Amino acid sequence: MEEMKSKYVRILIGFIILMVISTFTIKNHVKNVSNVKQTQEVLQAIDAASNNVAETSSNTSEIQQVRIAQEPSQETPDDANASDDMTQGQNNEFEKEGLRKMGEGNLDDAIMYLEKAFDKGDIEAKKSAANYLVQCYEQKGEIAGIINVYDRLLQNVENDVERMEINNKLAGYFLQMGNKEQALSYYEDNYNLNPTSENFTIVADILLEANNKDKLSDYIRDYMSRYPDDQTTLSKYLEWINSQNNQE
Repeated sequence: MEEMKSKYVRILIGFIILMVISTFTIKNHVKNVSNVKQTQEVLQAIDAASNNVAETSSNTSEIQQVRIAQEPSQETPDDANASDDMTQGQNNEFEKEGLRKMGEGNLDDAIMYLEKAFDKGDIEAKKSAANYLVQCYEQKGEIAGIINVYDRLLQNVENDVERMEINNKLAGYFLQMGNKEQALSYYEDNYNLNPTSENFTIVADILLEANNKDKLSDYIRDYMSRYPDDQTTLSKYLEWINSQNNQE
């Protein structure tokens, strides 16, 4: 009997110990599950935050790219100089090739390259190319081509002395073609730029030869207003005006 009781007591104690262990294990398990959930929630939060950061960074990058695309490009001085040097180098190559073709006697190809050097070059390059273009057209006997070159060059020069030199050349070629009226327009421009006795005389002589009394009278009045004491220059034209008036 005592032995049976002792057996039940041991079973009961074992059961209690088992219950305690089970309870402790369950609590730990629940705690671990909770920790796992918390960890998962933290990881999810981190992932979400990372995605937001990545998305924001991507959007910012896209915005910056759009802004960059919309903003005009600004060359640095070094970039601009490099671009100018490259353009100038290309123009030099066009001119060199044109001169090579001239040496070969291939004037048409020479004109083609020299025209490119003229069109793409600065004013100094244009003057250099124009000089060779005129030589090509002279060899071909094409005065119209020469006039075209000088007329385009005239539109680019700003120096009055250079303008007058080109005017004189253009006027001379128009005189060769027998077009005194067109030649007169360039001589008149020279007088407007520099109303000297020489420029006045050139204009006045053409008007006198053309028997254009009205226009000559206008130039005489203008010259007299500038140089009222220069009777030497004016005397010939005043005599002609007076003779015309007497005939009327």
